Amino acid sequence: MGMQVNAKEILSLLYYNREVIDFLFGNRESVTVNELLSRSDITPEQYQKLVACDILYEHQQVVGLNDAVIAMFEDFMEIGEVTPSFINDYINELKRNIKYYREGSEYRFLRSIKKYLNRIGGSISKEIIKLQKNVDDTYKNESNYRIKLQKLEDYRLKRDTIIEFIHRAEEMIAETRGLFDLTNDLELYGIVSSLRSTLIENLDYLIEIQTDITD
Repeated sequence: MGMQVNAKEILSLLYYNREVIDFLFGNRESVTVNELLSRSDITPEQYQKLVACDILYEHQQVVGLNDAVIAMFEDFMEIGEVTPSFINDYINELKRNIKYYREGSEYRFLRSIKKYLNRIGGSISKEIIKLQKNVDDTYKNESNYRIKLQKLEDYRLKRDTIIEFIHRAEEMIAETRGLFDLTNDLELYGIVSSLRSTLIENLDYLIEIQTDITD
């Protein structure tokens, strides 16, 4: 970041400038610096502070929110573009920590295994929700027929990618079942059981999404 700030200071800046943040979140890449500074709820000093802390960026007199801030809001609100790559990252991290645990049987690796099992289930569910919302939005609001078809084809490919990652996660759980049983960890057992159910439910949901895309 441009300035060294801690989490408390960032939260304070976001809260104090919440009206400005909300305005920019709803008007991305279309607000000029002069337009923003004409508002009554931000001063030039406040603006410079937000830029210095990398909450805002300025390029050729256009101002917008930092991509990380936008991603944070979109993640919590479960909107935005579909990014299946996060699922793949979590699967790779799970695989890595399973390997470490096999070699050392240390609790820190077991703790990481639990963390990434949870993240896999959570990220798959979020990406599917975003996928459905994007498909619905494209169908209802995209007026250009050719662009609509291309977007829906792109979402179909992302759907197939998510299905592939679900199968990879299922295979890893099956291959590691013996190791998980040896830990005698009830929390881990619950996490694995929950993830299995989530994967099955989400596969069914993805079939419904494909039906929507085809229709």
